[in-house]
Amino acid sequence: MCDILNDIAERAAAARAIDMPALFRVLSAVRRDWGGENAYIPKRHEKPQEFTARRASEAMALWQRGDRIQAIARRMDISVKYAYKLLKKSPPSLK
Repeated sequence: MCDILNDIAERAAAARAIDMPALFRVLSAVRRDWGGENAYIPKRHEKPQEFTARRASEAMALWQRGDRIQAIARRMDISVKYAYKLLKKSPPSLK
């Protein structure tokens, strides 16, 4: 099984990005506080609300362009149901 904290330590050491004793103190604290937990690490750097707002705007732009909901869902790699949900969240057009 992969240990994400060991991977982080190895990458930091390879990059010489941080003082190693400080890193190991941080890793020990993280292990103490999070040990045994399953944590989700998102692939994106933006906040969930920002991501959803951006996706909603993208869906609305495609919709206003005339794309059908099925095409929007396929292009965005989401379900049709979720495409409708994004369109409801999208701010109204200023046209």
